[in-house]
Formats: sequence, structure tokens, C-alpha cells
Amino acid sequence: NGLASITDTAINLYNGYNTTLPGIEPSSPYFCVPSGGAYDNNGLFWLALYRSGSGCNIYAKTDDSNWIGFVNPSFVSGAYFENIAIDNYNTKWAALSRYSGYKGLYFFNENNTLNNPSDDISGKYDISAFSVQTVYYVTVDKNNVVWITTNNGVFTIDNPLEAIQNPANPPAPQKIGIISGNLKVPFTESSITMAVDVLNE
Repeated sequence: NGLASITDTAINLYNGYNTTLPGIEPSSPYFCVPSGGAYDNNGLFWLALYRSGSGCNIYAKTDDSNWIGFVNPSFVSGAYFENIAIDNYNTKWAALSRYSGYKGLYFFNENNTLNNPSDDISGKYDISAFSVQTVYYVTVDKNNVVWITTNNGVFTIDNPLEAIQNPANPPAPQKIGIISGNLKVPFTESSITMAVDVLNE
């Protein structure tokens, strides 16, 4: 039921009772279900909602009670947002899950104008771009490479800037391989999640 921030001195809960964050559907306005959060280069906190009754699954926190929602484009209507990651260009990346609606990878950039949706950029990767059934998770490493876990291996997008420069034709994801003997073969294991450490491993 919401998002908790933990500091040295306090735990603060943000939900439908004390913020503008929506519930999971219009009939449940206070049942707020976040699925991930990340900070951008400006120190602004962004939140992904697993489901949302407002038509917005991505929100930016402007202060403790006010959050700005960004309307989902029609091609991700009804999708379930599994998590959110942000690259060095402040592009937000979200894995869209397997349960219903659109499945794949969504990217969004507000162009540093929170209150001007006319210059927002968004695009998508269908699951067919990965030749998989499910995209589980997305993260960004310290070299600004976007990593995507799926039910059939791990993929990278090495130059995410190209995605927002040409959202209708974003760069193709590359499948990660492993060394078996002296051969490089595709990594085909089902991979649920991924994290990057301080050494960028």
C-alpha cells in the first residue's frame, strides 16, 4: 500500500491517502502498488506503478504530497509495469510484464520539462524484438548500457541515446553470449532480475 522511504531518522510512507498517487484501479483509489523507483541526473525521484487507475504508470516526485503523472501512450495501455531504470540521458526504461495488455520494454523521456507533455518522447520494444515471451526486468549499468532480462537470456542496448533520437526505430537489442569450451554460444537461461555493483559488474 504505497512506497516507503527510509532515512537515518524516519520512515515515510507515500500512498493514496497522503499524496496524489493513484490506486490500482478507479474502484480502489487508495490501493497504491508501486513496482520500482529511481533517481535521475537532477536528483528527481521517479516511480513506476505496477498498475494504475489514472492512466499514468510513471510519476515524478515534486514534493512529499505532489507527484506528477505522465499519461501512458496508447500502445502501453493496460500494461503492467514491473520496474523502472533511468539512463544517463534521463530516459526512463520500464519492463512491461506478461500478465495482460502490452508486453515488452517501454522507454520515456520528458525532455526535462515536467509540465510540458508536448515535447515528451516515448517508444517501445515488442517482445518480438527479443524473440522471447516475457521481459522481466531492466537496469542500467555505469557505462550507460541498458540490460534486459527475459525468459530466454539477457539482452543489452548499448547506445540508448539512439532510442530517443529515433523512437520509431530504436537500436536493436543484443543478446548476451557465454563462452562454452572455445565457442561463444547464446545465453538462454530464464533470467528474472539483475543488479549492478560498484565495480560495474
